[in-house]
Amino acid sequence: MRSRIKSYKKPIIKELAEAISSYNIAEVSILLSENGKFAIQNENNMVILSDKEKFLEWMSSCYRSFLSAGRFRKRLNFNIVQCLHSITGNPIIMFEDGRFPVFSGNQAPDEKSGFVIISDDNKITGIEFCFLIMKTENPFIYEKRCLRPAF
Repeated sequence: MRSRIKSYKKPIIKELAEAISSYNIAEVSILLSENGKFAIQNENNMVILSDKEKFLEWMSSCYRSFLSAGRFRKRLNFNIVQCLHSITGNPIIMFEDGRFPVFSGNQAPDEKSGFVIISDDNKITGIEFCFLIMKTENPFIYEKRCLRPAF
């Protein structure tokens, strides 16, 4: 008699959140599409779209600046929030209660930063930034403000 073992595969959004939260750039790289478009903040604090390699470089610099602020290298806490503002309902990942990554000059004290994740079944094809402001605690409802690249 053969026993059937169910294979369990995590959703790609959760895999990405766990990879980012554990500072695993190699795993993040595996999850990102080679042809994807990913938002980053450049040296002038402007949001721009980049390719995979520039996004990974930016993410590495975010880790360094976050950890140099006196924090220990522990896993980042994260929440995955389902976006109700778009047709596709793209999920938003917030790290450290919306305090990672730090967006210079753009974030108000009551706003939480997040990554809006765009994906197909097996790869992350895009990442955008947004700020969330909690409107009600029960249920948790946020108002979303997108950070778009300047054209």
